Amino acid sequence: MRNNMTRLAARAAVLAASLVLLAAAAGAANYPLQVLHPRAAGTAADATGPRISEHHRVFWAYPGIEYNIRAAVIGGAYPYVYSLTNAPAGMTIDAATGTISWPVPPRGATATPTLTVTDQEGTAVSTSWTIRVSADKFLFLDAVNGREFDGAPAGAGTIDNPFKRLRDLYSGSITAAKSVATHANKIVYLKQGRYFIDGLLENVGAYDGYSLGRMPLADGVKPVAWLAYPGQTPIIDGQCVAAAQPMGPRPCNRGAHIAFYGPANNVYWDGLHLTNIAIHGVRTEGAGHYQVFRRGTWNIQGPTVRGANAGMITFFASGGAGSPMGAYTAIQDNVFSDIDGGMCVEMYSVQRILLEDNVCHTVYSSNAMADDGGFFIKGGEMERVTVRSNTFRNMARRAIAGNMLVLRSAEILFNRVYGIHNLSNHTAPGNYDPVALEVNQNGAAGVIHIYRNTFVGRVAVRNTDAADGPFHFTANVIVNDDPGSHITFENVSAPERVVISDNLVGRPNQRMVDAEGNLIGSQKGLIGKRGYQRAGPQ
Repeated sequence: MRNNMTRLAARAAVLAASLVLLAAAAGAANYPLQVLHPRAAGTAADATGPRISEHHRVFWAYPGIEYNIRAAVIGGAYPYVYSLTNAPAGMTIDAATGTISWPVPPRGATATPTLTVTDQEGTAVSTSWTIRVSADKFLFLDAVNGREFDGAPAGAGTIDNPFKRLRDLYSGSITAAKSVATHANKIVYLKQGRYFIDGLLENVGAYDGYSLGRMPLADGVKPVAWLAYPGQTPIIDGQCVAAAQPMGPRPCNRGAHIAFYGPANNVYWDGLHLTNIAIHGVRTEGAGHYQVFRRGTWNIQGPTVRGANAGMITFFASGGAGSPMGAYTAIQDNVFSDIDGGMCVEMYSVQRILLEDNVCHTVYSSNAMADDGGFFIKGGEMERVTVRSNTFRNMARRAIAGNMLVLRSAEILFNRVYGIHNLSNHTAPGNYDPVALEVNQNGAAGVIHIYRNTFVGRVAVRNTDAADGPFHFTANVIVNDDPGSHITFENVSAPERVVISDNLVGRPNQRMVDAEGNLIGSQKGLIGKRGYQRAGPQ
């Protein structure tokens, strides 16, 4: 029976793949199709790349609790079709997104499924990985019914006797607790309730723009894989209440954030709600490998100040030129909002990072002084940055931008940007007009492929000479009041480095798109050919 079910599932996957391949149009592949993860422990997507550790969350399931991960894939001709073979009973995959679910893993079981990803050109790659079902790998926190590790009676971190606070997970809040490795390499489930960042806090009140109130968690010493218990949304509260603080350069001097470092391999953040943040939400070292942030809710940050490099998720630089960089990170299915003077995601020193299916909205600066925006690609000689299928709306200044110093290569595809306008009075020196996309701010970016996006707002290419790019704009929808290609050039001495083809462009009064960036009227026939919308059901 099980073999018959497996064959039927495989046939269904092939049929689904055929239908999707016929329904969706996409450009040719610019880079090889690669599965970043899941993959077998001790392997990497590139021959010389860092190898994924056996401690990564994708290799472990708790008995009877849903195992849920999402494949991270870059390159090839998007969109993809995902399928599974050799999967255990009950495991399924969403053929369109690569989300894998095993609702009830049996105690003591071991499974080795194979994932196959097929792109629009028919190129397919497969990878297998082994999942072990073991209670010993996991800890539990319950903010309502848990017990403190130093209480009477004491909590033990098990599902039947969970911890209550993040401090319990940290093994205290004094300096000595920073190096206590009792729970190293564990995977943590957080149940419903509100948690405060109450382990060791460093630099409380020291407003340096970076390390204000950080709770440091070193990879290999503290647990760095934190998951929401299925069906619940635990809240982590940074306790920055801006309304109670003066609206000056130090709006909140008691907020806290989480800092993964050392170099923060295997960080896995899934389904959590982080709120009330001063500068950073999660700040993680850019040299970390195989980091995952998915299904999170991130809201209420700031107000901050100029130069703070504030972000709900910030990948901070590990050092100067030649320092190690992290690889194979995925940021998927998150919602970022209500950010005052910061970014949804700020990136330094990362390679082969995927930002996919996120929503970033309501980002501004109330004091007209701080930096604010969506996804910012910053410094560190980054390669293969993929910004795919995200939605940006209600932004004050810049949706996809950053100094790109130095960005070696990137793909920006199938994103939707609308509602880019002045939400506040941006009059400080150095503020640009609101833009949906800004390319090559510091004149040091390499090749970038920008295709099948919808940009309702200005698109700007800056500071480009013969050593930059080329920047390829293909099959996008661009709506703004700028003339010609509707792509603004500023200080561009080598216009041939900007390659423009097959875009649909127009002014807002031409009513090409509706209020949410969807093609309307006579342009609806171009759905699946121009802009972010795919053919078939949306």
